[in-house]
Amino acid sequence: MCLVALLLVLLPRQNRILRFAFGLVAGFGLLYAFGCGSGGTVGGGGGGGGPVPTSVAITVSATKVPAGTSPSVTLSASVTSTKAVTGTITFWEKGNNGALTPPLTIVAGSASSQVALPLVGTHQIYAQYSGDSQNQGSQSSTINVVATGTEYISVQAANGPVSRYSTIWVTVQ
Repeated sequence: MCLVALLLVLLPRQNRILRFAFGLVAGFGLLYAFGCGSGGTVGGGGGGGGPVPTSVAITVSATKVPAGTSPSVTLSASVTSTKAVTGTITFWEKGNNGALTPPLTIVAGSASSQVALPLVGTHQIYAQYSGDSQNQGSQSSTINVVATGTEYISVQAANGPVSRYSTIWVTVQ
């Protein structure tokens, strides 16, 4: 670059075509050096820090496990990707502040855990995949898991000074 600038200064004034050609070369050289050309290394910005992680698909399922007093289900999630999958899966219940399981290590693209649900009824459960260097973290859609069993409800009715309590037993199958 310095050589081209020196030739521009030292060339005789009468050789305008040669000065113009050297000026063009110097201009394109500057554009290339400061990133406006293709492939400049000084201030060129360039690419990111490696490959972009791949999107994944998560499938969640639940099966009832016969249990004594508490409703118990086996939750399973599989992660599908075009690349090898590592990382963890954590199961959550919608509206619940805490996770249903600790982070579970993925083995052969899936993870599962047996979970005792505290209440009889419908639970909205989803899986969250942590992601890894090759795959993006993701969350599954929710599935409705019905925990069967028997629960009771206390009902209080009052009519003036008279108050009555009653217990109603509800069985979900």
